[in-house]
Amino acid sequence: MLAVVLGVALAVLSVSMLGWVAGGGKRAALEVGRAQALYLAESGLAEALYRLNGRSLVPPAPGDRAEFSSGEALGWDRGSYRVVVSRAGEGGLDVESAGVVVDVSRRLTVRLRLQCLAPADVFSPGPQGDGVRATDPQDPRYDPTLDPPPIDFRLPPLPSPVTQWDYRDSLGSGTHVFDRIEVPKQGSLEIQAEGPVDVYVAGFVSVGNKAELRCVGPGPVRFYVYGEQLDPHGQALYLDNHAVVRAEGPTVWTINGGVVLDQHAQFTQGSADARASLNIRGGLLVEGHAVLGSEPDDEEAPRVLVVLEPVGTAPALELEEQADVYAMVYAPDADVNMDQHSLLAGALVCHRLALKKHAGCQWNEAIADLNDGSGWELLAGWWEVETGTWSAR
Repeated sequence: MLAVVLGVALAVLSVSMLGWVAGGGKRAALEVGRAQALYLAESGLAEALYRLNGRSLVPPAPGDRAEFSSGEALGWDRGSYRVVVSRAGEGGLDVESAGVVVDVSRRLTVRLRLQCLAPADVFSPGPQGDGVRATDPQDPRYDPTLDPPPIDFRLPPLPSPVTQWDYRDSLGSGTHVFDRIEVPKQGSLEIQAEGPVDVYVAGFVSVGNKAELRCVGPGPVRFYVYGEQLDPHGQALYLDNHAVVRAEGPTVWTINGGVVLDQHAQFTQGSADARASLNIRGGLLVEGHAVLGSEPDDEEAPRVLVVLEPVGTAPALELEEQADVYAMVYAPDADVNMDQHSLLAGALVCHRLALKKHAGCQWNEAIADLNDGSGWELLAGWWEVETGTWSAR
């Protein structure tokens, strides 16, 4: 009887041990699968950053999303990942990556922010010492060391209701939404920025012959021009002959459409203590004797930065005869044509540069001291993970 009891007890213990070992094996396999799925999710995030900063993945517009998966590129059947990129508030991106191994999945989410374009890192004297770096290997100013950061051109949703433009001559602090803005011939529009001013324009902005649009600080002024309707000249921003757009405080223009400065027109930043950003999706034409930017004082960097994203195959930046640009121009995908006696003083990043007789570029050495990109609100830079946003489940 004792032998029988001991035998039964040993059998029960053996079965229990087998169950425990089998359960432990399943738990170990599950943990291995969870770890593999987590690594796959991390791989998806790494690929998202690589694609965004390599400009092969276009950041989605507000309300849209971009998706991709490991697909066949992974080359194995043990797992895969799928990534969804969507627009977050204040210009960031939310990235969710799901890694799957058999029937185990892990998800990672992070928030990405566009880190400021540091001018000294991107704008340099260039191969010929004139402040020009080209991205086309056929251009004599091609710089193989340049790693151009991506352009994230975005416009926030157009607020409603949209007010019909009534030819007023002043605007105060706050938010304004118009169907268009037209400053008539020899007229004026003054924006008094005691605090922040946000101006949304569904159509176009047009400044007539000898007219002036003036932004008086200290508050920042932001223009969002959607280009849903173009002016009679076919532009989203048009400055007629001798027209002036002058900023005396921080100013940011984001324009979906072409920009033209007609003959003798001026787009200037009057204060040495403020910066102006001009972000354009389309072409920029600076006609004869027109001036973009303000000639800086000695040992002062340019006050204006232009970020240009071309549309179509036509030259995206053209300077006609005796046109002057005092700015840093970032247009890595744009062809630039400079007519005779035209000048670009500052720095230029472009695809290809064509110069006619007596046209030239001058490097502003003060740019070398701009190491943090502060002062400009830019739509170009490198995507990085925002601290404290990494979340796993």
